[in-house]
Amino acid sequence: MSQTKPIMSVALLFCVSHMLSANTLQETSIDAASIQGSAATATELDQEAIKTEQLEVQAKQRINVFSTQLKKALLGAVQENGLKHAVSVCKEQAPVIAQNLSTDDWTIARTSLKTRNAENTPSDWEHAMLTLFDQRYKAGDQASSLHASIVKDNNFKYIQAIPTGKLCLACHGKSVEPSLLQQIQTNYPHDKATGFTLQDLRGAFVVTKSAITVSR
Repeated sequence: MSQTKPIMSVALLFCVSHMLSANTLQETSIDAASIQGSAATATELDQEAIKTEQLEVQAKQRINVFSTQLKKALLGAVQENGLKHAVSVCKEQAPVIAQNLSTDDWTIARTSLKTRNAENTPSDWEHAMLTLFDQRYKAGDQASSLHASIVKDNNFKYIQAIPTGKLCLACHGKSVEPSLLQQIQTNYPHDKATGFTLQDLRGAFVVTKSAITVSR
């Protein structure tokens, strides 16, 4: 393997789990009319906002751990046997890492408008957020501003956009090297995650916590 290919491959790994931080776009189930004229209700909503803020911090922490561990696994695979080996390692290791982080009523996953793994197909809310994010990204918004949270039926969900980096195109672009594409299709027979450009979002991290209670 040439010296250039490992360097480019390592950079590619960072686009897989690109970390973002910025102002949060909130989506909640709160009815605005219910807070008018009630100081007590306003206080409750303030407490809910604080609780949501705390949950967002914890969600971001899990995303950071997930991406760090996956990058480490992929880096080892690339160094061992190139990008094709990394495809197999990603298929095997990503679900294990996600499962290990899915504790204490938390779950973590990735999704996209064009998934590589059919099990990561977005829910209706996730699809709506991904579509909105993609539209805003194409309109010029920074990817770092594209994340949202929702609290509904005692469940909290946080979604954080992942942009398509230049080197992501090696596995997800319009011209994937034929032998690499064959390896991808072998591991992911229902793959839809090619044809991306730098103007597209690659997808998003999704972190959920169930059975939450709002502090009073």
